Amino acid sequence: MTDKYLVRFGEGVEYTTADKHLIDSMTENLHRDLKEIFPSLPADALPHPEVETITDPARYGAYQELHSDVYPRILHMLRKEIAVRMSIGELNVNAPWSNVDPDAK
Repeated sequence: MTDKYLVRFGEGVEYTTADKHLIDSMTENLHRDLKEIFPSLPADALPHPEVETITDPARYGAYQELHSDVYPRILHMLRKEIAVRMSIGELNVNAPWSNVDPDAK
């Protein structure tokens, strides 16, 4: 029997697939496209999918199948997640307590 996988990119929807190659190629494409959108994003900040082997296929029967048609939706969702994360980082840097004088006694 072929293994099936439960896959989640970021905080988005979970998908099922038996195609490990699809997961790998989709991850590569997402990294490429996100790096193009966010050139200053470090490589280690790029999202990696959470993948787990499904042991009870009947339990996940209602989950959407991962296929190339859902790629734009996943990219859009990850783009929003990264933009929010980056804006929160900017807010934190601009917070009043970030300008604390290290020489103050």
